[in-house]
Amino acid sequence: MCGVAKRFGDVVAVESVDFDVFPGEIHALVGENGTGKSTLMHILSGTIEPDEGSIYVAGKKVRFETPADALAAGIGMVHQKPLLIDSLSVLDNLRIGTARTERLRRRVEELCAEHSLDIELDTRVERLTDAAREHVALVALLLRDLDIVILD
Repeated sequence: MCGVAKRFGDVVAVESVDFDVFPGEIHALVGENGTGKSTLMHILSGTIEPDEGSIYVAGKKVRFETPADALAAGIGMVHQKPLLIDSLSVLDNLRIGTARTERLRRRVEELCAEHSLDIELDTRVERLTDAAREHVALVALLLRDLDIVILD
């Protein structure tokens, strides 16, 4: 991200931010509430368009109009309140948006074991804690084999 800025009316949420991420790196954005951390990550994940600045992926300038654009570029985000369908099971939620209908359960179980996530796949989402919902959203991104995973 180069020179990224975002305003909401007269409020400057993010101003002239440069941010680089390279393979294998882990970053933490730390600061008080209202300092623009989530706004910056929403820009990177395609949820919000910046007013200024540019985003580059693998050296190519990109423009994300939607989160689907960011996903196609290998960037996904687990939001503080993941959007899941309460009346469906965890596994049925994970089936949404993926072509992997066969072997999905096995792959999800592998990812959960690999990342020490204890998720009961047949449980309806409405019965999950907020933390478990975030784990489901994380697994959904891990299934996509993304280059950048953002945890808000």
